Amino acid sequence: MPENQYLKLPLSKTFKLTEKTLSSFSNFPTIAILICMAALPAMSIDIYLPAMPRITEYFHTLYAHTQLTISLFLLAYGLFQLVWGPLSDRFGRKPILIAGLTLYILAALVCVFAPTLSILILARFCQGIGASAISISSFAIVRDIFEGKQAVKVMSYLTTAMGCSPILAPIIGAYLQHELGWRSNFTFLVIVSVVLLLAIVFKFAETSQTHQTLAKSTASVLQTYFAILSNRLYKKYAVCSILAFVILIAFATNAPYYMMTLGKVSAQYFAVLFAINALGLVLGSLITSRLIIHFKSENIILFGASLILLGGIFMTGVIALFSVSAVLFIIAMLFCTFGIALIFPPAMAGALAPFREKAGSASALTGCLRFVISGIAAAVIGYLQIVHVLSLPLLILLCGILIVLMAINLKYRELS
Repeated sequence: MPENQYLKLPLSKTFKLTEKTLSSFSNFPTIAILICMAALPAMSIDIYLPAMPRITEYFHTLYAHTQLTISLFLLAYGLFQLVWGPLSDRFGRKPILIAGLTLYILAALVCVFAPTLSILILARFCQGIGASAISISSFAIVRDIFEGKQAVKVMSYLTTAMGCSPILAPIIGAYLQHELGWRSNFTFLVIVSVVLLLAIVFKFAETSQTHQTLAKSTASVLQTYFAILSNRLYKKYAVCSILAFVILIAFATNAPYYMMTLGKVSAQYFAVLFAINALGLVLGSLITSRLIIHFKSENIILFGASLILLGGIFMTGVIALFSVSAVLFIIAMLFCTFGIALIFPPAMAGALAPFREKAGSASALTGCLRFVISGIAAAVIGYLQIVHVLSLPLLILLCGILIVLMAINLKYRELS
């Protein structure tokens, strides 16, 4: 069957596992579970962004200290993917999902009742550990089932789900914070994650066929990571994915400062503007699922990087000439977000493509690098923005240039 015709089949006809797993994935509840798995980690950050100034006020601290609830969440989220990835390859996706969600729920409950900022920060770190298990499992499950352009297409669906989080979560969070206080944001996360845990326990089938044959030793885990890092194709696609994610995280963690502190907008208005920007992520992901049928991955990545450069140039000019305008800031970021959405699916699918049996480890390593590097970059930008307001747009320009160069390198590889 020609590839394009294969792509047009219903999702239930593209799975390649056992008949039992096939029937499990051919119904709406299972697809909904996969979408929720992709959206929950992002929602864990986005939902309480409008409440960040209020949390700072409540604990009588500095905004930089409150920001640790995000940066340490990202650190745990990234580092522990190196742990969850091999475990999911060894024991399967479902047990890891259940363990990660259980930890996530317990940590979220501590957040609800945290008496001090220190306890809140510690709980958020533990929540990041649990969220990392959910994230690596969602991407590894796609790799268990799909290959090539089919994997890119399904990755774009997950990216769309992730893109819906920054659209809906800040609006929900702003409303909850206004009506019930900032703690209600974490209560909401507890409810959603409990429902997801129950759905996974009773409705979700195992997707990994090779997990029982993989080694358990630390030496074999490290050997697996070194083997993945030594793959030249992996490194090129992973760099594109990591740099795009650096931009997204640096923007998300510093947007409250730029828009609410410097731009002087309310929490509700911030949530609306943040949601409008996230539409670029959703739209770009949906378009990528169609573009991949007709264009090569490296061409899509190059186009996305060009949009990032355009947005970075516009943002730099606007801030340099007119100071910080929240509306113009979001318009500039829309170009970047759309470009990032074009880059994510082909870059992630390209990075995982060489690793069927080690998909969990490859996904974990990529996720770790993305979040650790992004968390460091966001923290650096958070400090530099006090010194100079152009630190964020200059970071966007630098990352855009590097992605363009990497995409050109991938095109050269294809031609040679």
